[in-house]
Amino acid sequence: MTGPPVFGDFARLAAAQLRPAGVPDRAGSGTVGQAGRSLLLLTAALDSFLADITAGFAWVPAGDRPLLSGRARAGLEAREAVRQAAACLRQIDDGPDAPASPEPEGAASRRLAAAAQALRAGQDLLHTHVAPGPDGVRTDLSEWAPVIASVPVAHALLGEIAMVARRAAAAGTETGLRQRVRGTSAARQRLVWACQWLQAADSVIRKELKRDPVAADSRLLLYAIPVNGRPARRVPDGAEPVAGLCDGAVATAQRLRHAARVLPAQASWSPAMTITGLREVAVTSTVTSRNCEVLLRTLTAAAARTGSRHLTAALTESADAAEHACALWLCLARELKKVTTDTRGYLSPVAAEAGDLALWTGRLAYADPAWTPASGPSHQARTVQSLAGEPGDIPAAVAAGHQAFETLTHLARTDQDQVRAAAAAGRLLVPTASLPDTMDIPHPFAPAPPHRVRAILDIYGAARQASLDAAVTLDSVATAVQAPSQVLTRARAALEATRSGTPQHPAAQAPDADAVAAASPDEPPGPVAQLLHHLGVTRADVLQRASDIDTAGYQLIMTAADDITTPPATPATGMSRGTADLISYVLTSADARAAALLRPRAPARSGTRQRERQAET
Repeated sequence: MTGPPVFGDFARLAAAQLRPAGVPDRAGSGTVGQAGRSLLLLTAALDSFLADITAGFAWVPAGDRPLLSGRARAGLEAREAVRQAAACLRQIDDGPDAPASPEPEGAASRRLAAAAQALRAGQDLLHTHVAPGPDGVRTDLSEWAPVIASVPVAHALLGEIAMVARRAAAAGTETGLRQRVRGTSAARQRLVWACQWLQAADSVIRKELKRDPVAADSRLLLYAIPVNGRPARRVPDGAEPVAGLCDGAVATAQRLRHAARVLPAQASWSPAMTITGLREVAVTSTVTSRNCEVLLRTLTAAAARTGSRHLTAALTESADAAEHACALWLCLARELKKVTTDTRGYLSPVAAEAGDLALWTGRLAYADPAWTPASGPSHQARTVQSLAGEPGDIPAAVAAGHQAFETLTHLARTDQDQVRAAAAAGRLLVPTASLPDTMDIPHPFAPAPPHRVRAILDIYGAARQASLDAAVTLDSVATAVQAPSQVLTRARAALEATRSGTPQHPAAQAPDADAVAAASPDEPPGPVAQLLHHLGVTRADVLQRASDIDTAGYQLIMTAADDITTPPATPATGMSRGTADLISYVLTSADARAAALLRPRAPARSGTRQRERQAET
């Protein structure tokens, strides 16, 4: 694992643990109770994920659920099914022959426990971006918090939950049917019931995913969410290759965004909010914008050599946007010379390190390996060969510029909020001599008049919009060259989709086989069709006949189920693998009648049995 851990690291680990082992576990098969306890850990993790997804509408009564979105209903119904599975698992008891050690012995039990641990770690990673407040409202701790709460990411997370439930149910069912696994008949029965409830949870979500498939970008965005942390400060030493300069620029940009979040809340009182720091950020942002413009002009020349007209035009537009942003940051730096604050001379950590981003982008843009912001822009830019000498240099350089303008957008908004808060607290000052003669103020400085404050805020807004425009123009470039900063593009699209309420575009699905199956508009193959696929049969007429047989069997089961008033007790012992496969196939239909068949028949009370025996005699 390189770089900070991301959610995908743990999601892939959980999925790998739940894949069929392929080789039977010959020794140490364990007990049904151990498998049940491992599966209970997994259901607890799924329930916790679903609780996060449905937190905003868990209070809605069951009768009002038709008014909810399909995703909301699927999350609530899947959580109910997962809780039913957990209730069945809690009743599993190995009896007097239970092993003394609580550690799982069987390979299946160990894999289920490992998958549960990986899921918990993944959820802990997501929770690093939010903090629970005293009133139950969560506080965002990073720029990723709104992305995690966005509709596309929640939709993708539902798909992951369905995949885990499906694989866990298959592993649990296989364990319950194996004779080498020790356990009582009742324990096996409850384990199979629990797995059938997990199949029901999967089918509920799968039905929603057929209606609104998970876009590949949404799943990739979910997998790319990193742990919330501030990268370490890095300063170039002059010996870095292009790839190292790009990595340093990206890490510095992310570090600045992370640190700047807390500044607006402290601006009304903190001595760290000074005009010195505001001017430093404006000046260094001007330099960074200029460096990125030079960088993008060189990348434009590199794209022109490849003959890609679309990429050349996109990079030209990005370079022009960078030039416009540079002009507005320069205008802001000049405007800030006209005001001051009640504290001066101190630089906040963000202001002190804003020059680091200018240094990294300058070393990347210019040929001089010893370039510094004091050197100015009149230096020779890197040649195309120097900037794009390696295959991965162009995507890395695009990512550096992309991340830099994303950071400048955040800095403009942060400092704009700081100025607004400082002005409201009377901390933003202007020279008394600059005020009209009608204002008799016996001090060298006075609070800035509202129109002066509005003028500064307007320029901040323009610099912010120009920086955002440059970042947005780089979205398409990052996608075209497969730059690592594509995650910014996906995050922006997810937030926009959530704000506008537009449905996801059913684009190409993510490459994972389970995700493709979950989102496929076709029905999953039944037991007969699955067996033919396993045997390598490819004749279309034979596969169609198998599908017809599976469909007829499903219709027969559901027609017979309509006449059953009391659900039968499912016989776990003696159940063939084919019967288990058939039950699983029926459950994937998401038919409410199929889920109803899972409820075990309640045992008759002793008084009822006595009356029945008397009636028989």
